[in-house]
Amino acid sequence: MLGFFVATGLTPNPALAEEEKPTAELAVSALSQYVARGIESSRDSIIIQPSMTVCYRGFSVNTWANLDTDPYADADESSNLTETDLALSYEHAFGKVILGGGYIYYGYSSAVSEDPDPLDSQEVFASIGLDVPLCPTVTVYREITGSDEYDYWYGTLEVSHSFEISDAVSLELSAMADYLKGNKPEESLVEYDDSLSATDKKYNNFLDGLITASLPISFAKYFTLTPTISYMFPLCDECKNYTKAMGPKDPEDNNSSFVFGGITFAMTF
Repeated sequence: MLGFFVATGLTPNPALAEEEKPTAELAVSALSQYVARGIESSRDSIIIQPSMTVCYRGFSVNTWANLDTDPYADADESSNLTETDLALSYEHAFGKVILGGGYIYYGYSSAVSEDPDPLDSQEVFASIGLDVPLCPTVTVYREITGSDEYDYWYGTLEVSHSFEISDAVSLELSAMADYLKGNKPEESLVEYDDSLSATDKKYNNFLDGLITASLPISFAKYFTLTPTISYMFPLCDECKNYTKAMGPKDPEDNNSSFVFGGITFAMTF
């Protein structure tokens, strides 16, 4: 799972959110891979991620979807739409301190059409950021579905910086570190040993690191084209084993680090 902001590479723009009138953004991303919180969720296919965000006075509503053009599931019939999310959030600046919070609903569809859909998930989150160089931001997510399978806390620390190249082009760099704490030792939240077998110990450690570079190019007032490249890697041995064990294929054939990227076309009005 991946929060909609990180999954799309789109975050609510505080400047837009504070406008007196509502603003909206329609976007679509074409990506080489979808990797969610260290878990490989696609392979050897193009990922299409459309989204829509509406902002007004610090409030944001976002809907986002993930479409896999060639699902990795070995089946005659497969579903291209694997995830649809809805998020509600609010953000406000108190001087140089920026506080935020919200709710995310993750709707999942099975990659194999005849299989039952995975259980949907719900999260609430809170964030605190500083309007200083590197814009450090800490966000904590709490799963509230009530299922043992999804009973966890998830946290991120992100830093970012933007370099203006021209009036229409900038280089944006960001780095993120994640932490996962499973509350119950169910199968999807346990640690895995070096043989990639599940243990009875709940996962409680750092997860992955993510480094991203993007190049937003604005044109014709309302439009932005943003090529992006990212590198995701495990922050500890426990994460390496977890990532490989939870991947789409045989654990020995799965990767623990990923390089992926793509391009996003957005219209803001």
